[in-house]
Amino acid sequence: MTTQAIIFDFGNVLDFYEELEAWNTRRDALAAQFNLSGKKMWDVFYQGAPWQEVKKGRISYPEFWDRTLTPLGMTDPAAQADFVARLFEGRVQIHPSMEALLRELKPHYRLAILSNTYEVEMETWLVETFGLVDIFNAVVSSAKVGLAKPEPEIYQLTLDMLGIAPDEALFIDDLPRNTKAAEALGIPSIIFESPAQLRHELQERGILPTNQPILYNHQ
Repeated sequence: MTTQAIIFDFGNVLDFYEELEAWNTRRDALAAQFNLSGKKMWDVFYQGAPWQEVKKGRISYPEFWDRTLTPLGMTDPAAQADFVARLFEGRVQIHPSMEALLRELKPHYRLAILSNTYEVEMETWLVETFGLVDIFNAVVSSAKVGLAKPEPEIYQLTLDMLGIAPDEALFIDDLPRNTKAAEALGIPSIIFESPAQLRHELQERGILPTNQPILYNHQ
């Protein structure tokens, strides 16, 4: 079947961050106050029960951080908010090459977001934060629908919102467990590594012409 729609993950895909080494150094410094490495702290944040709750909309984002940071000894709400602000400073952005790619694809394909996120009203957030107006035909937030990747139901919901069959979609995500779940449903998938790699993959599949320049490629 011909590709009719392209479904993007958001985190580490549309907001791909090239200054990762510098950010990891900052994360390590913030983690040191808990006597943890940056990676171990990240696992505490995003492998624990509070994340499973917030990404399905069962608790609020501030409650997520309270449940996560309080066991580490940070109980003051103001201190928690300051910590989160410092941790994510500079990370809330759309990579210019990814925005350019979305606008290049939009005239030819239906576009969608499928994200495990705490943002319940993600469609509004994308417009108000990044100015992505009239880009997406469907925005599926795990917190809003109470489902999360890699559960098959959230992929099917996205397909239903787009009005397409699995083999008419292309799914892009940075986590192999999520692409494997999509492929098990018959959805062709790409594991995202970088904007340049994704553009090459899309060219290889005939989604993009091969003579297009790679915009904002700083690698």
